[in-house]
Amino acid sequence: MGRRSKATETRIEALLSALRAGSTREGAAGHAGIDRTTLYRWLAGDARLRARVEQAEADFEVRSVAQIAQAAADDWRASAWLLERRRSASYGRSQMQAAAAAGASTVAPPHPLDDLSPAEGARLAREWAERLAAEAAAPVLVDGEITPA
Repeated sequence: MGRRSKATETRIEALLSALRAGSTREGAAGHAGIDRTTLYRWLAGDARLRARVEQAEADFEVRSVAQIAQAAADDWRASAWLLERRRSASYGRSQMQAAAAAGASTVAPPHPLDDLSPAEGARLAREWAERLAAEAAAPVLVDGEITPA
Protein backbone atom coordinates (compact mmCIF):
# COMPACT_ATOMS: atom_id res chain seq x y z
CA MET A 1 0.00 0.00 0.00
CA GLY A 2 1.42 3.39 -1.05
CA ARG A 3 1.64 6.39 1.18
CA ARG A 4 -1.02 9.07 1.18
CA SER A 5 -0.54 12.06 -1.10
CA LYS A 6 0.51 15.37 0.39
CA ALA A 7 -1.83 17.05 -2.11
CA THR A 8 -4.47 18.08 0.41
CA GLU A 9 -6.78 21.00 -0.32
CA THR A 10 -5.31 22.87 2.67
CA ARG A 11 -1.79 22.49 1.30
CA ILE A 12 -2.91 23.46 -2.22
CA GLU A 13 -4.68 26.57 -0.88
CA ALA A 14 -1.48 27.55 0.97
CA LEU A 15 0.43 27.14 -2.29
CA LEU A 16 -2.10 29.24 -4.26
CA SER A 17 -2.22 31.91 -1.56
CA ALA A 18 1.55 32.33 -1.71
CA LEU A 19 1.45 32.53 -5.52
CA ARG A 20 -1.29 35.18 -5.40
CA ALA A 21 0.92 37.16 -3.02
CA GLY A 22 3.77 37.05 -5.55
CA SER A 23 5.95 34.17 -4.41
CA THR A 24 7.85 32.08 -6.90
CA ARG A 25 6.69 28.52 -7.42
CA GLU A 26 9.64 27.31 -5.35
CA GLY A 27 8.87 29.73 -2.52
CA ALA A 28 5.18 28.85 -2.60
CA ALA A 29 6.03 25.14 -2.48
CA GLY A 30 8.17 25.72 0.60
CA HIS A 31 5.35 27.74 2.19
CA ALA A 32 2.97 24.84 1.54
CA GLY A 33 5.41 22.38 3.10
CA ILE A 34 6.42 20.51 -0.04
CA ASP A 35 9.57 20.28 -2.10
CA ARG A 36 9.66 22.04 -5.47
CA THR A 37 10.11 18.71 -7.23
CA THR A 38 6.87 17.52 -5.64
CA LEU A 39 5.10 20.61 -6.93
CA TYR A 40 6.38 20.08 -10.47
CA ARG A 41 5.34 16.42 -10.32
CA TRP A 42 1.84 17.47 -9.25
CA LEU A 43 1.66 20.05 -12.04
CA ALA A 44 2.74 17.51 -14.65
CA GLY A 45 0.06 15.06 -13.57
CA ASP A 46 -2.89 17.34 -12.75
CA ALA A 47 -4.17 19.75 -15.42
CA ARG A 48 -6.72 21.27 -13.03
CA LEU A 49 -4.06 22.09 -10.44
CA ARG A 50 -1.82 23.49 -13.19
CA ALA A 51 -4.68 25.79 -14.30
CA ARG A 52 -5.26 26.95 -10.70
CA VAL A 53 -1.53 27.70 -10.27
CA GLU A 54 -1.41 29.63 -13.54
CA GLN A 55 -4.53 31.59 -12.53
CA ALA A 56 -2.99 32.50 -9.16
CA GLU A 57 0.17 33.71 -10.90
CA ALA A 58 -1.91 35.73 -13.38
CA ASP A 59 -3.91 37.28 -10.52
CA PHE A 60 -0.68 38.52 -8.93
CA GLU A 61 0.59 39.90 -12.23
CA VAL A 62 -2.60 41.82 -13.00
CA ARG A 63 -2.77 43.24 -9.47
CA SER A 64 0.89 44.30 -9.64
CA VAL A 65 0.52 45.97 -13.03
CA ALA A 66 -2.54 47.84 -11.77
CA GLN A 67 -0.54 49.06 -8.76
CA ILE A 68 2.27 50.26 -11.04
CA ALA A 69 -0.28 52.01 -13.24
CA GLN A 70 -1.78 53.73 -10.19
CA ALA A 71 1.68 54.84 -9.07
CA ALA A 72 2.29 56.22 -12.56
CA ALA A 73 -0.47 58.77 -12.00
CA ASP A 74 1.90 60.50 -9.56
CA ASP A 75 5.26 59.56 -11.09
CA TRP A 76 5.82 58.84 -14.80
CA ARG A 77 8.85 56.71 -13.94
CA ALA A 78 6.53 53.90 -12.86
CA SER A 79 5.23 53.69 -16.44
CA ALA A 80 8.74 53.98 -17.85
CA TRP A 81 9.92 51.14 -15.60
CA LEU A 82 7.07 48.91 -16.75
CA LEU A 83 7.56 49.73 -20.43
CA GLU A 84 11.31 49.08 -20.21
CA ARG A 85 10.58 45.59 -18.93
CA ARG A 86 7.45 44.68 -20.90
CA ARG A 87 8.45 46.24 -24.23
CA SER A 88 12.21 46.32 -24.01
CA ALA A 89 12.68 46.22 -27.80
CA SER A 90 10.91 49.57 -28.07
CA TYR A 91 11.54 51.18 -24.68
CA GLY A 92 14.52 49.37 -23.16
CA ARG A 93 18.00 50.65 -22.63
CA SER A 94 19.59 47.80 -24.58
CA GLN A 95 21.08 50.21 -27.13
CA MET A 96 23.22 51.77 -24.40
CA GLN A 97 24.38 48.35 -23.22
CA ALA A 98 25.29 47.30 -26.77
CA ALA A 99 27.22 50.52 -27.32
CA ALA A 100 29.10 50.09 -24.03
CA ALA A 101 29.98 46.51 -24.93
CA ALA A 102 31.33 47.67 -28.30
CA GLY A 103 33.49 50.29 -26.59
CA ALA A 104 31.42 53.20 -27.87
CA SER A 105 30.19 56.14 -25.84
CA THR A 106 28.24 55.24 -22.72
CA VAL A 107 25.87 58.17 -23.14
CA ALA A 108 22.33 56.84 -23.11
CA PRO A 109 20.19 57.43 -26.19
CA PRO A 110 17.18 59.64 -25.61
CA HIS A 111 14.28 57.82 -24.02
CA PRO A 112 10.86 58.17 -25.72
CA LEU A 113 9.38 59.58 -22.50
CA ASP A 114 12.18 62.08 -21.80
CA ASP A 115 10.58 64.90 -23.81
CA LEU A 116 7.23 64.77 -22.05
CA SER A 117 6.26 67.71 -19.90
CA PRO A 118 5.32 66.79 -16.32
CA ALA A 119 1.67 67.56 -17.09
CA GLU A 120 1.70 65.43 -20.24
CA GLY A 121 3.41 62.56 -18.41
CA ALA A 122 0.86 62.73 -15.61
CA ARG A 123 -2.02 62.79 -18.11
CA LEU A 124 -0.71 59.73 -19.97
CA ALA A 125 -0.04 57.91 -16.70
CA ARG A 126 -3.62 58.57 -15.52
CA GLU A 127 -5.01 57.28 -18.82
CA TRP A 128 -2.98 54.08 -18.55
CA ALA A 129 -3.84 53.65 -14.88
CA GLU A 130 -7.54 53.93 -15.67
CA ARG A 131 -7.25 51.52 -18.59
CA LEU A 132 -5.34 48.91 -16.57
CA ALA A 133 -7.64 49.28 -13.57
CA ALA A 134 -10.64 48.69 -15.86
CA GLU A 135 -8.97 45.60 -17.32
CA ALA A 136 -8.15 44.31 -13.84
CA ALA A 137 -11.79 44.77 -12.77
CA ALA A 138 -13.15 42.96 -15.84
CA PRO A 139 -14.85 39.57 -15.35
CA VAL A 140 -12.54 36.54 -15.49
CA LEU A 141 -13.17 33.11 -16.99
CA VAL A 142 -12.45 30.46 -14.30
CA ASP A 143 -13.22 26.79 -14.85
CA GLY A 144 -15.56 27.65 -17.72
CA GLU A 145 -17.56 30.17 -15.67
CA ILE A 146 -17.38 33.96 -15.75
CA THR A 147 -16.64 35.40 -12.32
CA PRO A 148 -16.02 38.97 -11.14
CA ALA A 149 -12.36 39.91 -10.84
